[in-house]
Amino acid sequence: MVHTNEPHVGDTTGTELEHLLASASAAAPGWAAMGRSERARVLRATAEALDNAADSLVPVAAAETHLTEVRLRGELART
Repeated sequence: MVHTNEPHVGDTTGTELEHLLASASAAAPGWAAMGRSERARVLRATAEALDNAADSLVPVAAAETHLTEVRLRGELART
């Protein structure tokens, strides 16, 4: 189990972690087969989704990392 001391962040079991890793491994061949323009489209859409979710992501990331909101928003802008 991956444990955190942050009360709003749940623990991750080994089974959950294995599932996440298996999902990432299963997605890798499809990602590798994509052309550059399609990968760029996916990455731009991901960046837009992160920007749109910043107000809910930044407080969680701040609690988990103890970084300031300003620093995290700067990191998000560079992502």
